[in-house]
Formats: sequence, C-alpha cells, structure tokens
Amino acid sequence: MNIFHDIKNKFQKGFEQAGHQSQRVMNVGRLNLSIKNKKEELSELIHQVGWAFYESWQPDEEWKMTDSVKQALQNVHEVEKQLEELEAELEQLKSSNIKSRPTAETVQLPIATIDEPQINKMNESIKSRSNIVFLCPFCAKEVGADIFRCPHCATVYHKIN
Repeated sequence: MNIFHDIKNKFQKGFEQAGHQSQRVMNVGRLNLSIKNKKEELSELIHQVGWAFYESWQPDEEWKMTDSVKQALQNVHEVEKQLEELEAELEQLKSSNIKSRPTAETVQLPIATIDEPQINKMNESIKSRSNIVFLCPFCAKEVGADIFRCPHCATVYHKIN
C-alpha cells in the first residue's frame, strides 16, 4: 500500500510544478505583451517629438526648446524607464527557477485498500461473467476462449490462467 502513497505524492508534486510552470508562462506572456505595447507607445511618442520639433523650428531663426517639445521628451523618458523596468522584470522571471509556493492548492486523493478476500471475490465475479471478450495480444482482434492460434494474424500464443 506504500506504493500508492508514493504515487499519490508524486502526482501531487507534479501537479504543483505544472501549476507553477503555467503561472510562470502566463507571467512571461503578460510581460512580453506589456513590453510590446510600451515599445509601440515609445515609437508613437518619438514620432510626436519629431513633429513637435518640426513645428517649433523656423528656417531663419535659431531653434529654441518649446514647452511642447520638452513635454514630448519627458514623456519619452518616462516610457523608456517603464520599458526598462518591464524588461528587467522579464529577465528576472526568465532566469529564476520554479519555486514552490507554500500556499499551493493540494488535492487529497483517497487510497483504496483491497485485501485478499476482496481480490478473490473480484476474480470470481470476472470469471463468472458470460460476456468476457478475449483478444489476441498481437493484433488485438477478438478470438475465442479456447484458441491458442489467432485466426486473424496466425500468431501462436499461450494463455495464462
């Protein structure tokens, strides 16, 4: 019966690790999407800086920093910082190992115990059924109960009683 307990523990550990891994994959995907969106936002802001610069430029005058150019440059700087933070978080997540959480959900699996009389009773029940189907162990086609040579694949086999 100890083997069933070991199998149960291995399944629990496997389910926990799968849950952690799927959470990690979801977080990586979320961060990748956020990074993509920030890069698009940054590209749009840089475009706005170009237009703000162009609109404030006069061909015959020396260029002066206008409020619109200054604001556009500050927006670019803020988004660059946010993008760097997201990329650092993504790298940290990618380089981290899967860690088990102490609050992971556990599932209690019942362990069935079967004693010798129950096994004998089940065997007798199986033997007493009239609808037992015998299959060839090689081609998996139905064969008769007293056949030792498959009529389908012509393989000779031995039955174990």
